[in-house]
Amino acid sequence: ASWIIRVRTALAVRFQAVSQLCHSLRLPALTGWVRYAHTAPYRKSAFTLAETLIVIGIIGVVAALTLPNLNHATGDKEKVTRVKKIYSALNDAYDRAQVVYGNANTWWNYAYDLAGDDIACHKLFADRISEFMKISSNDGFNIKLSDGTMLYISVWQPNQSIYHPGQEFLGYIDVDIDGQDKGKNERGYDIFRFEMTDQGIYPEGINEESISYIFKGYSQTIWVLENENMDYLKADENGVCPNGKQLSWTVTSCN
Repeated sequence: ASWIIRVRTALAVRFQAVSQLCHSLRLPALTGWVRYAHTAPYRKSAFTLAETLIVIGIIGVVAALTLPNLNHATGDKEKVTRVKKIYSALNDAYDRAQVVYGNANTWWNYAYDLAGDDIACHKLFADRISEFMKISSNDGFNIKLSDGTMLYISVWQPNQSIYHPGQEFLGYIDVDIDGQDKGKNERGYDIFRFEMTDQGIYPEGINEESISYIFKGYSQTIWVLENENMDYLKADENGVCPNGKQLSWTVTSCN
């Protein structure tokens, strides 16, 4: 930096001397040219106020059009990730509980014979599943995980599963991925349903049902896990996207 300063100072002295010489010889045109040559490299261009305001306005319009879609897409991806995470955690806890307490199709009868009511059955399932998860509270029906996720367990007397032939249907687990104090608290937005059978936990529904089932509150969980998006929220009640695409189990995105 000091070297540059010394060079610029030396050049300034030389230009000044030449300028004085031209002035003394009464060569004003040449004097003006010398001064311009000396100062031109250091001149800076600038935007006018009007130009600056126009640029700021354009940036604002682009941001207003882009950010909502970007935030929505990011939010959906986060939800998909949470649904996948809780699905894995539920299956792990369920499998470990069955290793310790035996097949889950015996739990309902055990609790009912012991207490004589359905409440004891709900509580038994909640206790045994939550034992192998990181929780902050469990009131026998509702389990709050340490990350704020809520699990609502509803069990039935074992019967034949509709969606999983050869397995016994045992009940549902509704998962509120952002807790009861956040979000819409609606199925397909932040609440996702899983089915319990004697052989495991599965996302509700099957991928062969009509797309209209999604807009009636069914099969949203399996859609999210298989397609890794929530584009059904972008479509109308017939599954038609804003760009005209028709969602189906083969056309799984509005993009």
